[in-house]
Amino acid sequence: MGKYFFMKTVLQSISEGKFLRKTVAIALRTLAMVIAFASLVGWIVKWKVVFGLPVTGIIGGIIFQLLMIVAVYMVVHVMLIRSNNILLLPEAEYTVIPVVALCLKLIGEIYASFLAVTAVAGGLYIWLTGRNAGSDLLGAIARFVPVGGDLSFLGGVKFILTGATMAFVGLLLSYFLSEAIILMVDLAHSVRFGNKN
Repeated sequence: MGKYFFMKTVLQSISEGKFLRKTVAIALRTLAMVIAFASLVGWIVKWKVVFGLPVTGIIGGIIFQLLMIVAVYMVVHVMLIRSNNILLLPEAEYTVIPVVALCLKLIGEIYASFLAVTAVAGGLYIWLTGRNAGSDLLGAIARFVPVGGDLSFLGGVKFILTGATMAFVGLLLSYFLSEAIILMVDLAHSVRFGNKN
């Protein structure tokens, strides 16, 4: 009769760190592949916009498109590295917290790596085309980058500096949150251990 009641085994598997780590790692790898494929499709579609620009604009568009390959590569590679890091986490008293801490770092790393490259690409695009990369080539992603209305040389400089600053602050904030979670666990562990003594 016990073989028909499988939920105890399921719950035991879920509560083990190995199952959780493996599930999160597989989810991150799958998401990385989806991002790579969706980015490739979007990248191909955007060539129509690039070749609709004036000659100097086409050069700016080509540079932008090439830098987008670098940005997507960085995002996908970071996700694969962190999925491997999560998979290799050692067994510990707490199973979810180390995974969440690494995922918080990952969010900042994705944002920073993508935005740093996009800021440079967007600034160059402004200089070479006098147009805004957010409205021309970024589409829905534009809400995560510093889209400004100044299309002058200084506007390009501002775009690059603002993007680099946002990337750094995003990375710093994600690392801070990750370390704050680990610190809270360490404090809780110290208090509990101290109370036993």
